[in-house]
Amino acid sequence: MKKLVVAGFAVAALMLATATDASASGFRRGGHGGCGGCAPVATDCGGCGSYGGGYGAGYGSYAPCAPSMVPQQVTTYRQVWKEREETVNFMRAVPREEKFEYTVYNQVTVPEKRKVTSYQQVTNEVEYKYMVSVPVYGVEKRKITTYRQVTNEVEFKYMVSVPVYGVEKRKVTTYRQVTNEVEFKYMESVPTTTPQKRMVTQYQCVPTQVQCQVPVWSTVSVPCYTPPSCCNPCGSVSYRCERVCTMQTVTRTVMQQVPTQVEVTVPVTTWAQVERVGKRMVCSTVPVESEIEVPTCSWRQEERVGKRMVCSTVPVESVIEVPTCSWRQEERVGKRMVCSVVPVENVIEVMVCQVVPEKRNGVRTVVEYVPASEKRKVSYCELVPEVTTVMVPAYNAGYGCYSPCDMGGSWGGGGHGGLFRGHRGHGGCGGCW
Repeated sequence: MKKLVVAGFAVAALMLATATDASASGFRRGGHGGCGGCAPVATDCGGCGSYGGGYGAGYGSYAPCAPSMVPQQVTTYRQVWKEREETVNFMRAVPREEKFEYTVYNQVTVPEKRKVTSYQQVTNEVEYKYMVSVPVYGVEKRKITTYRQVTNEVEFKYMVSVPVYGVEKRKVTTYRQVTNEVEFKYMESVPTTTPQKRMVTQYQCVPTQVQCQVPVWSTVSVPCYTPPSCCNPCGSVSYRCERVCTMQTVTRTVMQQVPTQVEVTVPVTTWAQVERVGKRMVCSTVPVESEIEVPTCSWRQEERVGKRMVCSTVPVESVIEVPTCSWRQEERVGKRMVCSVVPVENVIEVMVCQVVPEKRNGVRTVVEYVPASEKRKVSYCELVPEVTTVMVPAYNAGYGCYSPCDMGGSWGGGGHGGLFRGHRGHGGCGGCW
């Protein structure tokens, strides 16, 4: 609604703004130039001035174009606020009280006697026996055998490999590649295309009208009355906005796909196997025998005599004195402190916490929502049309001074007169002819 009001004011403002420009440009669009202007009245009228005024220069002596003011009716829209009663559905909160029973757990501390066993450490001196190893030292004579190394020069025989070089003729076989052209058979697939008729399923979209319920939210103004007070003895009325949901039936267009069997011609390609004969180059290997000279090396074994130093070990016996040490076991008696744990029973008093349940009755408030409806006054805006008369400039098409500005005859793009005329001219006023 507000957009319509704003659009109405914009149209009225545009009409008033263009009324002052109509005398100069005739409310024309897209011309080749502005008005060249008419020349002052003389014995020979030179016509319009520059090319921007059109093609009407120097065609005669006429009076200049003079606009005239004519009345024109304009419709404007005025906003009028009105009130109406509407039934509003809402959920009303209804509180009620109900009795209920609940359990409270109370903590109670009670003294209690208990027997406790504690342990005390008691230290006593106790005799015990233990074994001690006592060393006994002495000297003993023993025979030992030692070994001494003796070096002697000894002859020995050894074999030496001596190389013998020579030349030997040998037959070798080498392989040479020979290329030959050979025929071979192969299979080739030849395509054959034939048209065939087949049934296919096509789907067409058919529009269907379906009705459904949709929620529509609207904002309504609800008056709130403030009672008189010391600061405001007359009281006041304010308005608050509430959102109201109503269900409306709308019609939707749903596109449904309907299958249709259609016979079409399809090209089918089949492949046939055809045996063909071709030629290809085959590379084969041919053996070739030849005689070559090869250098040889053989080894001959020779026996030779040499000398080397040999080290031998000779045993030597001797008598030596060796200190000995032996251990003798002796039993001894000692004393040690032994710590033992003795249980002792005591009676102590312990505070015990017990939980005692207690049932109580209470009252609580439960809120239930009940659907309700009431009539409320809603403010809405209505546009009232008003017709006013305004004066707008217009051009005469008199022949005392033939004016192309009114008839649109000049190539300068003159209009046909009036406020909203000559929208497709070639430019501004072309001047007099």
